[in-house]
Amino acid sequence: MSYLSMRICVPIFLLLLVYQLQGQSTYLDNHSYSFSTDQDAFAKAYNQDRNYTMGFGLSASIGEKTDKWWLIAPAIRNGIDHLLGINTMRSLKTNTNVSRYSLLGNGFTPFDIGVPGFQEGDRPYASLLVLGSDRVSVFNDDLEEPQEDEDDEAFYEFLTAKPFAISTGLYVGFLGLGVGGEVQSLIHRKQWFGTTRPVPLGWDTQISDGGELTAMYQISFIAPLVTVANPINPDFKWMETTLDVGAQVGYYTNLNAGINIKLGNFDAPFYTNQGLLNAIAQAPDTQRPPLNWYFFSSMRSRLVYYNALMQGQFKENVYELSKSDIEPLVFEAEMGVAVTFFDKAEIVFKPLVYRSQEFATAGRNHIWANIGATLILN
Repeated sequence: MSYLSMRICVPIFLLLLVYQLQGQSTYLDNHSYSFSTDQDAFAKAYNQDRNYTMGFGLSASIGEKTDKWWLIAPAIRNGIDHLLGINTMRSLKTNTNVSRYSLLGNGFTPFDIGVPGFQEGDRPYASLLVLGSDRVSVFNDDLEEPQEDEDDEAFYEFLTAKPFAISTGLYVGFLGLGVGGEVQSLIHRKQWFGTTRPVPLGWDTQISDGGELTAMYQISFIAPLVTVANPINPDFKWMETTLDVGAQVGYYTNLNAGINIKLGNFDAPFYTNQGLLNAIAQAPDTQRPPLNWYFFSSMRSRLVYYNALMQGQFKENVYELSKSDIEPLVFEAEMGVAVTFFDKAEIVFKPLVYRSQEFATAGRNHIWANIGATLILN
């Protein structure tokens, strides 16, 4: 597929035929609301606006209501899921479904933000604001016998071999709105979070300045690898490692694979993780007993084909990077701690989030920190 055709594919998701196929799905009725923010200012030694400068996520999970077609993004995501055959798998054998609806945003800048205009050889200013719909379908978790058909025996054997989850998400929104520049300018002008960096002067040169419609679809396969139960309370785990393999198509287009590790005293399902690239809704948490805690670490690699926040889309830009400028292989890692209090609230703190350089000319890695909170109402 050519670079031009990939650009054309970005908004095509909005034209897909919406087809709802719910099958035998059961939804986990967990009502929760989350907020998360990324800030390089939280990582004091790296408060330098090194490419990725800020991000936030707001999300809600209210059972099956989160997946209703009239929220638009769930309907489009469900249509793509159907075309890929995922809804067929859900209708055949699904134990649990969890959905979230999110508002996500982030901003990117060159290093020298105190100079007007763009910085030749550095990355462009860019911002993203999207609504997202994610659904995690968990297979073979506390298995029940499927209603088998002899012709489908081999397929059912595959579906019931061991627990795994499939996560899909659709994000629809805009590149190039003025929100990112206004927020960053306010933070720097007021010197919030202890920042002493100058007020940015080049947001009028950002990718798709003034706004341009964009979209992305993502899919992940998640499976547990090694689990060590707490011998005193087998309902809790001391350690768990999971494999996460997936793809993103749209404003980010890449293949990715990663390993996630949890260590502590917890009963969080294997498919829960903190995600990367602001994928706050990728694997929602379920309800937990009092005092859950675990340290976590994730490592991931991405084979990158296209990044609209550096290469642009359809709209003409005063400055953008070419495909040859983009690093084809990006590495990501994060570490942190998650604590749940009295089954009603969760705090997640990631003091270190790392992403290797995404383009060759400036050669800078990203480092920032993240903090998030979830309130569980049921």
